[in-house]
Amino acid sequence: MKKNILLLTAIVFFYFARAQRVGIGTTTPNASAQLDVSSTSKGFLPPRMTLTQRNAIPNPVAGLTVWCTTCEELSVYNGTKWTNAIGGPSSANVGVVICNQIWQTRNLDVATYNNGDPIPLITNATDWLNETGGAYCYYNFDAANGPIYGKLYNFYAVKDPRGLAPIGYRIPSQTDFMTLNVCVGYSSHPLRETGTAHWNIPNTGATNSTGFTALPGGTLDNKPATIANFMEMGNRAFFWTSDNWADPMTSVILGGYTWEMNNLGASSSSENFKGGLSVRCIKN
Repeated sequence: MKKNILLLTAIVFFYFARAQRVGIGTTTPNASAQLDVSSTSKGFLPPRMTLTQRNAIPNPVAGLTVWCTTCEELSVYNGTKWTNAIGGPSSANVGVVICNQIWQTRNLDVATYNNGDPIPLITNATDWLNETGGAYCYYNFDAANGPIYGKLYNFYAVKDPRGLAPIGYRIPSQTDFMTLNVCVGYSSHPLRETGTAHWNIPNTGATNSTGFTALPGGTLDNKPATIANFMEMGNRAFFWTSDNWADPMTSVILGGYTWEMNNLGASSSSENFKGGLSVRCIKN
């Protein structure tokens, strides 16, 4: 007990002796840091908790940071809401079980690949048509649509080897979507968000009983290849699959297969590389 008191006294003395700067693993904490942890073999471990436990924290202060175990991400409170470590929507990795699949419950909204490289944001039709690599935009090039519907990605971004889907998830294949379609009885009703806050009236039959919460984010259509035409927000949800769409005669890859749903049901289609669609990921 006496040793513990002496140790605590020494720590307190050391703390104040360094003008309230504390170093762990270093005797010279950086002047800009209140706490400077130095190590080449160990990391910093924040509090770990589930999404429910995180959301139950009373009056979180801006900057509060925890590891969300069910989100599989570092969560940071920005003063009004929880975000991920780079300021994007929090809990993007939280999935819902539908039959034997685990799907994300929101459209993808990442601005970087898995290695941290930024994905270019395109803000006008000319640049979108001229882009020959991965990119994203917002419906009508309006960033206000992002918090609700997520980003619209081109197929270059979907196929980029740096990885678009969050760790532990992947871009679903046509087979994944077909499995989902069979699971819900070939109906979009159990998949669509209820009400008419985002779906146009009347959104007939929607129950969202699966928790998939499909939103009618529309698409940036690129057929023919000389136009970039936004269409169908409020009426249809469009999602990329991971499968290539190729010319049946030449086998030249033209773009990717897509999955879309409306009030009547869901179906497969295709879009070229420069189409802009939502992405909904599935767990590996």
